[in-house]
Amino acid sequence: MLTQQAQSNAPVSEKHYRMLAESSPDWEYWIDADHRYRYVSPACESICGHPPAEFYADPELMDRLLHPLDRALWRTHHDQIFAPDGPRQAPISLRILTPQGEECWIEHVCVALYDETGQYLGQRGNNRDITTRKRDEARLFASEQVNRAIFEQAPIGIAHVGLDGGWLRVNNQLCEILGYPAGELLQQSFQTITHPDDFAADLIAIEKVIAGELRASSSEKRYIRKDGSLVWIHQRITLVLDADGDPSHFVALIEDISERKQADQERTLYQERLEAAVQQRTLELEAVNRDLEGFSYSVSHDLRAPLRAIDGFVAILLEDYAPQLDAEGQRLFGIVTDNAHKMGQLIDDILAISRAGRLGLEHGEIDMNALVDEVWAGFAGQRGNRLIEFHRDDLPPAVADVRALRQVWQNLLGNAIKFSQHRNPARIQVRAERQGDLIWYEVQDNGAGFNPDYAGKLFGLFQRLHDTNEFEGTGVGLAIVKRFIQKHGGEIRAEGVVNGGAKFRFGLPVRDSES
Repeated sequence: MLTQQAQSNAPVSEKHYRMLAESSPDWEYWIDADHRYRYVSPACESICGHPPAEFYADPELMDRLLHPLDRALWRTHHDQIFAPDGPRQAPISLRILTPQGEECWIEHVCVALYDETGQYLGQRGNNRDITTRKRDEARLFASEQVNRAIFEQAPIGIAHVGLDGGWLRVNNQLCEILGYPAGELLQQSFQTITHPDDFAADLIAIEKVIAGELRASSSEKRYIRKDGSLVWIHQRITLVLDADGDPSHFVALIEDISERKQADQERTLYQERLEAAVQQRTLELEAVNRDLEGFSYSVSHDLRAPLRAIDGFVAILLEDYAPQLDAEGQRLFGIVTDNAHKMGQLIDDILAISRAGRLGLEHGEIDMNALVDEVWAGFAGQRGNRLIEFHRDDLPPAVADVRALRQVWQNLLGNAIKFSQHRNPARIQVRAERQGDLIWYEVQDNGAGFNPDYAGKLFGLFQRLHDTNEFEGTGVGLAIVKRFIQKHGGEIRAEGVVNGGAKFRFGLPVRDSES
């Protein structure tokens, strides 16, 4: 007859016990007083990899299955269970090794059975597979370790902040940013170290986060360090909810942006100084330009009167005294007249370049085919009876100032006619193509050309690559062309070969109506 304690621990009957054990996912066993297995449930094989028959045949099998590091724990546990004054039931966690060498965790519970006289009758035990739980615990522990390391070693400040603004937990970087030891910083709150001018906006943002109007608050503000100095920080604050969905605390990510703020202030100051300098320089240049324009206008007009006088008096002398002059005298008077005319042309060109600089552009869509044909027709007198093969491709329209473009075509086509005067026939080709954001218009001739090494000089004021005895001109036309094209935001280029012709290309930006 078992004692009352033994009866409560033992199954009502072996049949009943087996029925319960075989329906359980746990590994149940019953060992008699001779330490032999009286019953082992089928679940043992799915847990440890050994069927019940192996335990019946080998009562010491369990000892060998235990992980070597847990065998001492197993023996100590059983010594305590079987001690007269020891606990009758106590769970422990153990590791066993499967036949494949895999580690399996079990939670072991056993009960010592005694009769009413205190005679030991055996033990009944239960082994529950807790491998998944142990692995989850290991992963959780590793995750907590990683999170703790990230928190402490992060390159930015991290803090847990209570709903009242008190610091609950701070990392090393935040202590370094604010100049407080961790213990002292935890005695502060975000209110006490926030600059007074930044506090109101900060509080409004936090209230919106608590109310759910914002997922997170992100702002730049100033904190007051322990030594009283200010530090600019960028903070991002998110709200953490408890298991019931109620606000628990805040997580704050805090980055020191003092260097960036200082750089921004220096950049702003530099820009203000630069803008002031540019404005002053612009005023100075405008004054210089006004002076130059006045000078050009004055010089050109003041020179016209003496030039007209020279030209007029030479004409009178030739008319009245030509019979008294020999051939050399008449030739010299002719040179005077030619140079007076050249000087007059130079004055006209100076005025033209001045007008080109002052011209305010009025953009509109231009039919380039019609404009080129109009300009070409205007050269009928200059072409005379020369044999010129002129071809114009179909040209795309442009959005530009028609006055400026008319001058550009006049200068380029006029040059092509002038520098091809020794060709028979002369060939002049006008074409266009789009490249990226520019439409390139091109005038090509088979004339005298130029040395490509000096192409850059062509667009300079009063720059010439040919002798005036061979080709007349003042070297202003291409400078005017360049100025007009640049005012449109375009580009101009020149290609040439000595006695092999020249090609001038100007690119105009594609405007909305051309897209």
